[in-house]
Amino acid sequence: MPLSSISPEMISLWDQALKHLESTQDARSVDAWLRGVKLLSLQPEFAVLAAPTKLHADTIRQRFIRPIAEAFGVSEVRVEVHELDHKPPTLDELVAE
Repeated sequence: MPLSSISPEMISLWDQALKHLESTQDARSVDAWLRGVKLLSLQPEFAVLAAPTKLHADTIRQRFIRPIAEAFGVSEVRVEVHELDHKPPTLDELVAE
């Protein structure tokens, strides 16, 4: 699926999930690691996310999988790497973690 064809519903659901995650996780970490991510698909059992880089995907898998799954009420979150119009975090932003 081309990232430009992500439905408004998926965008809205992801925005809601981000708000929830910011209230339960460190807001700076959520902003740094999840703001450039896109929700590609939400099924009854799993969600599929598009991450801008492999580093983002790996970090999401290590630090955010369970909170994201809980936010969507699913048992599995799949993270794919896609080239996105997203500026990767700077070294200062990563070190601030």
